[in-house]
Amino acid sequence: MVLTAIALIGLAGSGWLGLRRSVPALDGQVRLAGLTAPVEILFDDYGVPHVYARDAEDAWFKVGFLHGSERLWQMELYRRASSGRLSEILGPTTLRVDKRFIGLGLRRTANDEWQTATPLARTALERYCRGVNAAVAAMGRWRRPPEFLALGIEP
Repeated sequence: MVLTAIALIGLAGSGWLGLRRSVPALDGQVRLAGLTAPVEILFDDYGVPHVYARDAEDAWFKVGFLHGSERLWQMELYRRASSGRLSEILGPTTLRVDKRFIGLGLRRTANDEWQTATPLARTALERYCRGVNAAVAAMGRWRRPPEFLALGIEP
């Protein structure tokens, strides 16, 4: 009985530490390759970030970094859902959802939009994506959201 309690406490503690490690810090400094000037991010009392940058390209990069740091699992689910690829990670129970999203043609429409996007819009989206990728690289394997580890997938 005592050994079971100790094992449960150890397991709970390990789980808590693992989840805690995946939560991004709201203070401190992070040095990122890809920025042309310092970017300041201030979080208000509700945890809402406010980004201050010298130019729009650095602002888009940092917003991508924030989203990648704080919303990576949500972004992964939306990316897979919009492409009709949820079943790759969640199994056959999501096949109907995948078929529906494939039928909607969201991926095809996004590609069409990209072809007609202005250079300014393309630059903004490219900088945003570089920021997301920088967040993934900065967090490494063990600081990713626990869903990635549980399902054994890469973002």
